[in-house]
Amino acid sequence: MIVKFIYLMLLLFIAAMLIIGSSVDQEGIDNLNNISWNEVYTEATYETLDDNSNRLVLIVYKGIDFIGYTALEVAKWGAEYGYENPEYDYGFFFNLIIWAIRLLIILALVPVLIPLIALITMAVMGINNLIKRIKLRRENENKKDRT
Repeated sequence: MIVKFIYLMLLLFIAAMLIIGSSVDQEGIDNLNNISWNEVYTEATYETLDDNSNRLVLIVYKGIDFIGYTALEVAKWGAEYGYENPEYDYGFFFNLIIWAIRLLIILALVPVLIPLIALITMAVMGINNLIKRIKLRRENENKKDRT
């Protein structure tokens, strides 16, 4: 579920950058190309830790660097593509995202809906069974009254 949410957020991010790129001028694109990703960690941040903790900190920082660098490059790509192709209508991304969100909500509700439907079915079956018993008792009482 979280992976689907991450994909959805990435799609939303790309769509937003496409729209931003289609609305900026050449100076904005030049400024965007000058942006670079700086590494997160420095030597001073993990001097006091032991070796095992240093390795864990490096793994976390490298992961943050990967995510940040990827997001920056995707943002640049989306803005440049939107700038080069302003004639496209990017509204279909938002429609796709709306349908994806609805699908994710439905998929999230399925584990709740199945037991709920089962409980409702069992309640209806119990009420039907109770009505049949009451009718049967009334019929038996009417037969006794006749005899």
